[in-house]
Amino acid sequence: MPLLPFPLTSVLNWFRPLALAVLLLSLTAELMAVETAKWNWSPQVPAAYTAKPSARAHRTVAEVEAYFKANRGAPDIQKLIAHFGPPEGVSGQFMNSLTKGSAEASKTAYTLRFVLDDGGEMHLWDGKGDGTSTGLVIRYEKGGKGHLLWK
Repeated sequence: MPLLPFPLTSVLNWFRPLALAVLLLSLTAELMAVETAKWNWSPQVPAAYTAKPSARAHRTVAEVEAYFKANRGAPDIQKLIAHFGPPEGVSGQFMNSLTKGSAEASKTAYTLRFVLDDGGEMHLWDGKGDGTSTGLVIRYEKGGKGHLLWK
């Protein structure tokens, strides 16, 4: 009596395409992965983000969450800066996590970093780099967990 209830060639014929598919998917995922690097924050804030200077304020988690619940739609960057105060840092890197941004920096767009009272951060992506259009806003807990505020 054979060890397998079906011919070994049928198992191999089924396994080869599966193994090939797994290999191709893993290579594709690796090629599509975005290279990341530690954040490179600059304290030098471009003029587009300092047009309406205000003091640092409203930096608790509750105040940040309440602001975005009350202001639906695309956030106005100048109103955000007037409400929360100037950002602590600016980077040409796109957001990836609390500790990393994209490896390549943009020459025309910025991520703004607002440090919150609890040690967390709010990152705001200005896709145009002109201080007018928000592309994405994420609040990060001190431990790194992200919460999407606006997309």
